[in-house]
Amino acid sequence: MSILAIVAAVAVSTAALAYLALGNAKRRRVFGLPPLERKAWQTWLAIAGVLAPAVFLLYGGGGAGFVVWCGAVSVTGWGLAAMSPAQAAAVGRRVIGGTAAAGRTLRAMIRAARGAGDTDARLNRLECRIAALEAALEHQEPAAKPAAPRRRNGGGTKPDAAQPSGA
Repeated sequence: MSILAIVAAVAVSTAALAYLALGNAKRRRVFGLPPLERKAWQTWLAIAGVLAPAVFLLYGGGGAGFVVWCGAVSVTGWGLAAMSPAQAAAVGRRVIGGTAAAGRTLRAMIRAARGAGDTDARLNRLECRIAALEAALEHQEPAAKPAAPRRRNGGGTKPDAAQPSGA
């Protein structure tokens, strides 16, 4: 069983658990929040979202992934239960921000991987262009040496001071 599949299963189950914890009437009452109106099918769908990854892990790769999933979901469930709604909201914002950053990084990696073949062709074109420019420089005559700039005070020398006549 792939570790990535186990991590994805735990993530899906944790998201469904968080949805269930968010709408739990007793939990909301304890924290002084108004109850959320949910239909029964929404709750059952969330419960199925918690348990469905376990079924896929059992049939997909045997018992090892399922055992890891059981432990991880238990720990994340207790973690969700221990958080207040304000703490859960702060964690949710960080997770969403981290997910967005991970998505940007993943998209950049995919773009780079797709453009890898194009990069070789681009490098070959640039190397040919550099070789052509170097060849053109070899056939050019050297540029004339630029003239020295003139000074403002008339050539850079001071006029001789007048000598006193009595000396």
